[in-house]
Amino acid sequence: MSFNRWAAKRDACEADIVEALRQAGALVLHLNKFDLLVYVPRRQAFYMLDCKGDEGRITESQQQLLDDGWPLKFVGSPQEALKLIGAIR
Repeated sequence: MSFNRWAAKRDACEADIVEALRQAGALVLHLNKFDLLVYVPRRQAFYMLDCKGDEGRITESQQQLLDDGWPLKFVGSPQEALKLIGAIR
């Protein structure tokens, strides 16, 4: 059995995005292959989000998720994340 010995590197914009999503009523779970699994109860919808700063790059595992058809979306700001989940226009 193997364990991650290091925490996943998080983009600087992630904390603000998580806070905005939670204030909009979303539940947020931090993951490793991508940053956030977001559930919006009032819409009964899940979103797979990865926070990317200006220098952020798609990892091999993220590209594999995209290639396999997973609906992974990339956001760089709280506004982008809130628009994506339908909390703002």
